[in-house]
Amino acid sequence: MKRKAKPSELFVPSPGFEERDNKVKASAKRVTRVSGQHSTTKKFGVDTHATVAIARDGDCFFNCLRHAFSLTGLDIRERLSKHASNPDEKDDCLLMRDICAHSLTPEVFEHYSCLSESDPEEYGFMKKAGINNLSKLKEEMRKPGKIWAREVDINYLAKILNITILLYDEHFDSKIRFPRDMSQGEYYMVMKRDKRGIHYNLIKFPWSSGTNTVCVLKQKKAQEWICLFTPNEIPRDILEFFGTFS
Repeated sequence: MKRKAKPSELFVPSPGFEERDNKVKASAKRVTRVSGQHSTTKKFGVDTHATVAIARDGDCFFNCLRHAFSLTGLDIRERLSKHASNPDEKDDCLLMRDICAHSLTPEVFEHYSCLSESDPEEYGFMKKAGINNLSKLKEEMRKPGKIWAREVDINYLAKILNITILLYDEHFDSKIRFPRDMSQGEYYMVMKRDKRGIHYNLIKFPWSSGTNTVCVLKQKKAQEWICLFTPNEIPRDILEFFGTFS
């Protein structure tokens, strides 16, 4: 079945749909025609990719997740709402912040406190915000743009959203897979952290609905793009770039 372009709103199936129809429609709408500058430099194992524009507002990681789902017609709130309190009162980013804050433990607080001494550039927010206990850490985590997503948050969100995040960190020239326990998610997505280590970008790839594969970028025709891959769709070259085969 040929995939369709992104609808104007999120695809939210009605309760009366059969599960099989839900899966078919969700799959059909995971391709989008979003615009964005593309690169022909061979990166992530393939010849062409593009960066989806994400605001530099302190919520960039959360916005990458939000865009990956919304641009491809999947409902992120359905997955988030199962783990959040009062979900109707919060937008997607605040929902994710609330979930991350709730998951923080005394061990994480102690770890961040130690790192604030050894790595003040990355964890100086602890002293700057006067975070001297776990409750204060959770309070600051819930505020928009205040505390950036870190590995513990990325790992937790990957698990509850049932996705596999492949992250290329230009700052450290490292490749990381989340969840860290190597569990397999329903979808793969590719992200990048910039050379300064302060901004996350969502990566999209040119897609052919005719062959259901990543393709060479079209120069004169409307181009379909994909942000989320099923395990059967993601190119082996991308998996090899990240050193993972499942």
